[in-house]
Amino acid sequence: MKNSFYNGKIFYGWYIVAAGFVIMATVWGTVYNCASLFIEPISNDLNFLRSQVNATLTIRSATQMIISLFAGKIFSKFNIRKLMMISTLTLFASYFSYSLTSSLAMIYFLTIIVSISTTLLCILPLAIIINNWFNEKRGLAIGIAFMGSGVGGMILNSLAGQWISLYGWRIAYQILAFIMLISILPCTFFIIRTKPKDLGLTPLGSSTNKNKNVVEDEEEVLSLNDATKTIEFWAICLCSVILNISVNSLVYSGSPHLTNIGYSVTFSANVVSLYMGALAIGKIILGKIFDSFNIRSSLTISCSITILGLIGLIFADYYTPLILFIVFGGVASAFNTIATPIIAKKIFDKYDYNSIYGVLAAVGAFGSVIGPLFIGFTFDFSNSYIPSFILSIIFILIALLIFQFTMRKRVN
Repeated sequence: MKNSFYNGKIFYGWYIVAAGFVIMATVWGTVYNCASLFIEPISNDLNFLRSQVNATLTIRSATQMIISLFAGKIFSKFNIRKLMMISTLTLFASYFSYSLTSSLAMIYFLTIIVSISTTLLCILPLAIIINNWFNEKRGLAIGIAFMGSGVGGMILNSLAGQWISLYGWRIAYQILAFIMLISILPCTFFIIRTKPKDLGLTPLGSSTNKNKNVVEDEEEVLSLNDATKTIEFWAICLCSVILNISVNSLVYSGSPHLTNIGYSVTFSANVVSLYMGALAIGKIILGKIFDSFNIRSSLTISCSITILGLIGLIFADYYTPLILFIVFGGVASAFNTIATPIIAKKIFDKYDYNSIYGVLAAVGAFGSVIGPLFIGFTFDFSNSYIPSFILSIIFILIALLIFQFTMRKRVN
């Protein structure tokens, strides 16, 4: 642990990680993980169709994808920390305003503002900032920070459900809005710093020679356009879509598949709850894997873990395979949030990382949008989720072959 200290003190980057954990727990854990709780009460109270309220989930994903595409230009033009500070206030105002509206158009508008604020607060800026602070233990740092979304989701889901039952959905929105504000305002205003040099430090694992930072800042940075001329860039894009479609088979099909093959709703919910717990821990595990092995080995392990999770669902008629789904499925579902920023940093370290990671995040989000459609189509065709699991395994094997071919020269 000696590398975790800087001149005898805890390295400040770990405070950044702690702040990231709090932001992910309260923001992502609320905006994304609690969203489904409000669909039924809003529909019933305001006499909206369920599909009309469900559309907010699509709007949220589409907004995230669009903002991610332009993340490079946004973060190069504006200070990341200041954007996070502004987004803290806009997120509170817009999320609180959900409790005051009775118009579907206003709900959609607020969803766009909430989604923009969330995107500029969570995964994209945090991945960039943590990459700035850590040359060593980067995977562990990202894993710990992003683990917050799973922990926050488990806690806030339970609390939000109780608040909706006791006080109604409007009051629940207000309570959650204030929890976010109180939690993240100190993080974005007082703790977060974009780069180590802002505090006169260097990244963990680099030389403490301050002149080294000067040299690094003066190095020529290759553009996103330069990256698009490499086979590795397009291979990662293609495989990111494939893997996110496959991972969605785990995320969105677990509970309905279990009920479809005869398990009770309560049992299925308990299994998914354990799976979400494994997802939270899985972010740290996956981060450690990418810290400990080179790119090709890490990708092989990640793909194998995903396949094991899918096998667990295919044979879920028996209790024992469910352990595969819970344990390995949970780790596999952390791939996009954990592996993508690490892979982007390792392969495109001399490029415009902000722009490249933004595009890769958008590509991953596109795969997440396609995933539910793919699952729904295969289920309607076969009246079973198993074909989507089998096809997902085939997709993963294809992605693994592409990775192995394009990354064959990678030893980092």
